[in-house]
Amino acid sequence: MNKKSVPGTISLSKAAEDGDMDMSEKETHHIAVKAQPFDTMQYFYGLVQNPVIRCYLYFHGRIDTDRLQEAIRRTISMYPIMRCTFDFKKQEWKESDFSEKKYLSIMDQNKNDNETENENNLSSLEIGIDPPIKINLIHNTNDDFICVMVSHLLCDGRGFEQVLYTLSSFYSGNAVKNDNTDRSFHQIIQKIPLIERGKLLFAKSELRISNAKHHLPFTEGNGTPGLIIKQINPGSFLNLRRYAKTHNVSVNDVFLAAYIKTLHTLFGWDAISLPCPVDLRKFSNGADISVCNLTGNYHCEIQTEQMDTFENILARVSLQMRKQKDSNDCLKEPELFHILYHLMPRGLLKKLFFRIAPVPVLSYSNLGMLDEKKLMFKGTDILNAFISTAVKPVPYFQLSISTYKDICTLSCCTMAKGKDRDMIQKLMNEIYRNLLN
Repeated sequence: MNKKSVPGTISLSKAAEDGDMDMSEKETHHIAVKAQPFDTMQYFYGLVQNPVIRCYLYFHGRIDTDRLQEAIRRTISMYPIMRCTFDFKKQEWKESDFSEKKYLSIMDQNKNDNETENENNLSSLEIGIDPPIKINLIHNTNDDFICVMVSHLLCDGRGFEQVLYTLSSFYSGNAVKNDNTDRSFHQIIQKIPLIERGKLLFAKSELRISNAKHHLPFTEGNGTPGLIIKQINPGSFLNLRRYAKTHNVSVNDVFLAAYIKTLHTLFGWDAISLPCPVDLRKFSNGADISVCNLTGNYHCEIQTEQMDTFENILARVSLQMRKQKDSNDCLKEPELFHILYHLMPRGLLKKLFFRIAPVPVLSYSNLGMLDEKKLMFKGTDILNAFISTAVKPVPYFQLSISTYKDICTLSCCTMAKGKDRDMIQKLMNEIYRNLLN
């Protein structure tokens, strides 16, 4: 078979564009998609944690299995990279011959075996072995539940949304047009003048808080993966949004302030630093539907005092975040990594990466609002949906937030066990209490 090498942009056949290619159809060639630097960055993260993002979908009623299987076929046809595995040595995605069972698992809920079900939904997608997407369909007594898993090497949270909207549109029998298959960082910075990019690279960064390596006082090590959630109902979430508007801050600022105040209250930390992901697609309208990684970071760094009120912390958070949102400083780290990626051997790049940008021990990710008009499975109502981030081993912890139909879900995927997991539950409860109060 011939092998077709495709750089950042994947060329699709007419059948793939229309979503009509069946997975059983034989290709006349194998595709190879050039890896992007952000793919490799997530591979490095995978040496610390399993880089998998998940969406949990709770339905009222049954999902049509045949329609779901067809939707998966069409989605994979639209995004050929989903037929590939990542090859770190060759820095490319290589097509593999996956069976349909690799993409979809169907099971009946066993009330006596919830732990096994949970482990299935929190299992990893092995880099270089598994396809970068997998779906678990679980039949309950009357209603169905779906867990969609994607490799973080394939895409970030925003790219994952696009995959979910594509899948649900095909399930609903709607046509889907894919206008942008570009996975490169170039689409973000191409309109920024070279001189400005140079100034950004050499601009002096403000020093980060020295004790940014704070971690929760874990004592028991790793156990089996677990998901912890707290949900804010639509009425309370509306009140939270009104509160943010009254104080002239963003809802995200309120989440951050609650997180920081909780860490200060429970553990007595006076200096807290949290990386806050920012979707770099905001710098390029054409990148809105890109299924790839285009994420940078803001850095929320707050000094707290014993008598600080929630409002005081919120005001400082909002001031700092506004300053960063008004600049393009969040492009500096991604641009630097892309330059080093093209200049350095992979082994040296990995050592340097973990020295200057290690996986944060404490982190935060607001994945935004899932669009209920785009995330629809015709014939079956979605009661709730939320996205959760990677399962974190001890001592790492990440608070993730996503919203659907004004139900706001705070989640944490963790390997912590015993008293450590109880501590995380207490932390989540306190963040929830701060938000509602």
